[in-house]
Amino acid sequence: MQKVVHVAIGLIMHQGKILVGWRDESLHQGGCYEFPGGKVEAHEDSRQAVIREIKEEVNLEIIVVKLFHRLQFEYPDRHVKLDFYLCRLSDAGQQAFQHWQWVDIDQLSQLTFPAANDVIIKRLNWTRYLAVSPENIEQRRPKNNIELVYLRTSSVPELKLIRMLQTYLPQIKLILRLQDYLVLDQALQQQVFAIHFNGEQLAQCQDLAEFENINIIAACHCTEDIVKANQLGCDAILLSPVLATPSHPEQQGMGWPQFHHLAAQAEMPVYALGGMQIEDLPAAQQHAAYGIAGISNFWTA
Repeated sequence: MQKVVHVAIGLIMHQGKILVGWRDESLHQGGCYEFPGGKVEAHEDSRQAVIREIKEEVNLEIIVVKLFHRLQFEYPDRHVKLDFYLCRLSDAGQQAFQHWQWVDIDQLSQLTFPAANDVIIKRLNWTRYLAVSPENIEQRRPKNNIELVYLRTSSVPELKLIRMLQTYLPQIKLILRLQDYLVLDQALQQQVFAIHFNGEQLAQCQDLAEFENINIIAACHCTEDIVKANQLGCDAILLSPVLATPSHPEQQGMGWPQFHHLAAQAEMPVYALGGMQIEDLPAAQQHAAYGIAGISNFWTA
């Protein structure tokens, strides 16, 4: 029986980007990209190890936000136990060693990583467009084959509705409201990409320990919301309303300058929501957005 090698790995996020480096070909699983980390020593736990390893390898001091994912993987020559931690910089002005670089998280799928990282890459792969479901979703389809879909209906999503979406969007990344996710059986929960927290759920949440292996996207409207999302280690946020919308004409949008001010405070990907058109992505990205989200303009008529 192979000895299990325990490794702690840091997923260091900063304003929608993540730190990666090139793994030398002389090392195990070398000749590809990697996230920083290393073996857990006998005298420490994995949280302590990831802090130490990143200081030694990368020259960065970090704050561990949460345990992101835990898995075991068998290579032909060894068995590894991997603890992935979501981290942020203790000081944004720090400089990493030269062979480390910041990349957009949607670039990760274009890079080669060790095979054990596949599930992590898939979980981190937030696409740039997010379609929020309309009420008459059965008769409509997301434009441009948008894969990231937030399904919110007046009743708990039925299995047949989820199956319908999966039929014409085989690569769908499904987001469900917290209350809808909790009533699904375990097999169906494993097919959900992320859980949506509304403002009240975000404010009441103390930690995300029970949601260790699934993404959390939170609704945010102000600095306090973003601070809380950063503290919890939410994986993405929906920041709204940016512009006025036909469905809520009484709500005045915050406008792009205020959106930029708020989005720049977030450590995770930020989606602009409210009055967005498909073609607004470049403008949104100029104001610190990672992507854009919408309802009526993101679905066929």
